[in-house]
Amino acid sequence: MSPLRRNVQILCGLVLACDLALAGWLLSPRAPSQSATRQQLTDARVQLGALKAELAQIRALRGRIHTSQEQMQQLMAEGFPGQREASSKLLTEFGRIAQQSQVEVSGATFAPDKTAPFDLRRVSINLQVSGGYAGAVQFLNGLERSPMFFLIDQVSVSGGEAAGVAAPANQVRLQVRLEAYEQALTSAGPRSATPSDLRMGGS
Repeated sequence: MSPLRRNVQILCGLVLACDLALAGWLLSPRAPSQSATRQQLTDARVQLGALKAELAQIRALRGRIHTSQEQMQQLMAEGFPGQREASSKLLTEFGRIAQQSQVEVSGATFAPDKTAPFDLRRVSINLQVSGGYAGAVQFLNGLERSPMFFLIDQVSVSGGEAAGVAAPANQVRLQVRLEAYEQALTSAGPRSATPSDLRMGGS
């Protein structure tokens, strides 16, 4: 039994005991005068009200703790993919954001750290984004708003040319370096870097 549940049960028992004690005292032949009884009844009601208020606060706190635990579990599930599926989920998220931003993402490479403090392993990512200026900015904003946890380290503009071919006007090519985190497998060793060269995004 958790300490919080035990405290709630104790307070419930105290409230019930106060009610029974008050009823027994009023029915006792040793009951005091009417004025004294009223004062004692008032004091007992004040104490009972305080106990009930404290009980309500504990119940509300218990509900908030339960909600916080659910939110933490949801954050871990959405923001930090498991080690086995991290690469595929990251690529899927890049593709989703690229499609919404009408840009293309290519040359994504992943370099996981060898260590995993607190069972979270940092993954260094490099990728290339090409498209219109507005779409490139929207892609970067999409990374920051993503339910996955991304930390953008560096963005370099490489102009609008690739392989000596001039790109259309208002086009840009970005080299983006960022970080993500994956939930490490406690029984497995560090995963080697998994380079990929995929093209994702809008048409």
